[in-house]
Amino acid sequence: MRTVAILIVTVVALVGAFFLFSEGTAPPSPTTAAKQAPPTPKVIALTLRGGKLATGPAITRVAQGTRVVMRVESDLPDAMHVHGYDLHLPLEARKPAELAFTATATGRFEYELHEHHAVLGAIEVYPR
Repeated sequence: MRTVAILIVTVVALVGAFFLFSEGTAPPSPTTAAKQAPPTPKVIALTLRGGKLATGPAITRVAQGTRVVMRVESDLPDAMHVHGYDLHLPLEARKPAELAFTATATGRFEYELHEHHAVLGAIEVYPR
């Protein structure tokens, strides 16, 4: 009887040790994996004609921490500037350009063309 009790205690201890030391090594559940996947970036596609916004949103709203990708095509060479983030994107005529950043600061941030002095739109970043 005593041998059976010792055997049971030993098995329970081994099983407990297995779970204790294997914690964190199990594959993530589908819901955990989905939470760890990077969020889909917010893509802002802009087409510029004659130094003005031809297609694309005038205002884009995102949550703080969102990855923003601005894809811009212009028929004229210029440079786009995102105020507040102090980001610059050189634009060559008829050549797509891309600017990616994480929206960390909250507020309303206009983006404009330097040479044409034209405000194209704004990104509004809201706190999470």
